[in-house]
Amino acid sequence: MPEDQKRAKTKAPLLYRAEFWGGLSVLLSLTSLALPWWGIDITVTAPITWGPFSGPFAQLPQVTFFFDRLDQSISGNFTIITSLVVLTSLLAGVGSYLKRWSILTVALLSSLVTDLFFVADIAYALSVECAQTNVAPASCISGLVGQGYTGTRYASWGFQAGFFSFVASGILILAALELLQWNESGGRIHPPSANPDFRSTKL
Repeated sequence: MPEDQKRAKTKAPLLYRAEFWGGLSVLLSLTSLALPWWGIDITVTAPITWGPFSGPFAQLPQVTFFFDRLDQSISGNFTIITSLVVLTSLLAGVGSYLKRWSILTVALLSSLVTDLFFVADIAYALSVECAQTNVAPASCISGLVGQGYTGTRYASWGFQAGFFSFVASGILILAALELLQWNESGGRIHPPSANPDFRSTKL
């Protein structure tokens, strides 16, 4: 690689460095472990929300749920989820620091697997709760996100800050991958393998 190109890469702004975005991804993913990922909020007054194609709900459905059963179902796989988050963080940190395309790719895949596993875990816990709940005329909590009326309080459920933080960390891994490709290609748009000065880095 020409010396002028090496100097240009050395002086690259911080925002153009894959290790910066990889490190930020690690910070976000580890922070997500200290935040709630999914939850049910109980309030005295009804939540009023608007969407692009709808106004506030005129009448919320009556729902019921049992906290102890939900807690047992959801928290049963927390060890696996925590391990996946730590593994993703480790891969993202090592891959971005060493500038290894293959390690960052595995980190991105690990992030996606963690997201899907958590969503599946919540969906399964809700389905089990619904199968065990039959309190007419109320219905069980169905759907990953929603709102309802418990009879004395209003409930809204859905994903929380921790889950969104981890999803954002996965997006940052993707950004690190794109920057690594861009830097290896000398700032060109085409893949790094098309650059005559590119040398693949093996594990």
